Parts: sequence; C-alpha cells; structure tokens
Amino acid sequence: MLAGYALLDGKLVSSRFYPEAIGAQLANVPRNTFHLWNDYDLPMHLTAGGGAQFVDSRAARSTSPTDPATGLAKRAPGYWVFNAMAKYPLTDRLDLQLNVYNLTDKYYYDQIQPAHIVPGPARAAMAGVKFKFSTGDARLLAIANSRLVDARAGGAGPADARPSRLG
Repeated sequence: MLAGYALLDGKLVSSRFYPEAIGAQLANVPRNTFHLWNDYDLPMHLTAGGGAQFVDSRAARSTSPTDPATGLAKRAPGYWVFNAMAKYPLTDRLDLQLNVYNLTDKYYYDQIQPAHIVPGPARAAMAGVKFKFSTGDARLLAIANSRLVDARAGGAGPADARPSRLG
C-alpha cells in the first residue's frame, strides 16, 4: 500500500506591487492533497490495483484573490479521482497491464488561471506490455550497443580488436 498526504500553507508573504494580497493563498497551491494506492494479488496470477487522489480547492491568483467586479473568490473546487489497474504475467519477464484513469469520469479543474481553466482528463484507459530487464540484460545491451557502434565505424566489435601494424 502506498499513501501520502501533504499540508501546504502556501501564502504570499511580501509584495511590492500588491501589498493588499499579502497573506493570500498562492495560486494553484492546494492546502491539502492526499493519495492512496493498493495492489491485490488475486487467483490465477492476476494482480488488481486501485487508488484515490484528493486535491483541495485552489486559488486562481495570488495578487487579487477576489474578483474586483463581484467580490467573489476565484477558486477551483477540490476533487477526488479514482484509478484502477489489472496486470497479468505472460512470462516471468513480460506482463500485460491495463490502467483505467478517472473511473467515475469526474469533471474537474486541474488548473485554474486568472483568465482560463484547464480541465482534468476524462476517463481514459491504457493497455500495455511491460518487459522486466535484469542486470545481465543491461550488460548484454551495452555489449550489443558497443558492437553496433564499432560495426558502423568499420570494425566488428571489441572481440575483433587487433593490434595494428605500423608501416
């Protein structure tokens, strides 16, 4: 299980140009964030995982936290997003994996700016194959790469290195 929490008290502490904004929450800095993720080993070598992410409300700007025309605070509301994963090993080193993001298809504001907002991504899925390398694989790749480089330079690789005869 992975979990994390952050409490950020991000406030504007000084400003030459906007002294009235001193003490305002920094733009796009949520006071609270939280995430949780857990994987479960299921029968038939299947692994399933799920998690949640919470982001607290955020101010749109630090320099003037309220709209001068309406007096209302320009803020993005907080949100929860839930994600899931399923993984099946095809071999000892090869896994098939499916991730689904934003399971509830929650519409939320990922970022809020003074003049525009950036919505968070809608529900999405991604499938892929994951290959696990070992230390030996890294050595083999390094040797293969050095032979490829030597072959391009006209040699056959480190094993073919011979002393040259000088005139």
